Amino acid sequence: MSSKSELPKKEKATQQKSNSEVNSKSKVPFLDALENFLQKYEWILFGCILVLGTYFGFQLFDLRISVLGDDSAYILRASEWIKKGVFPSFQGPLLPLILGKIIATKGIDLTSLKMVSFISMIGSIPLLFLAFRKKIPYTINFIILAIYSWNARLS
Repeated sequence: MSSKSELPKKEKATQQKSNSEVNSKSKVPFLDALENFLQKYEWILFGCILVLGTYFGFQLFDLRISVLGDDSAYILRASEWIKKGVFPSFQGPLLPLILGKIIATKGIDLTSLKMVSFISMIGSIPLLFLAFRKKIPYTINFIILAIYSWNARLS
């Protein structure tokens, strides 16, 4: 009697497996091939995107500070934290806290402050890649990563 009750469970498990296998395959073979290619060469492609993002970042690196830009806001919040003890809570507090340490040791040295911003921007590319690596399709992950790292307005 126990073998009869187990039989339908095994059949159901087999049916569920075959249904999930069918649903996981795309109806467009090109997308499957692209997904397999991106998965196979993910680290090489990630390295290329990171190198090109770093190159574009160096090309766009500018020591000038825009009046109403993020850099000036972060530097102002870092300076207020060091001089007045006001915790930088409006935007993300981590960058102003790091910049505050530099301001405390070197003063307002734009080269050092902008380099920290540049390193933070480059460091965000691997974090973005690793955060979504196995959670979303590789096609979407690499498209978003390329747009993020190569777009001057986003960095």
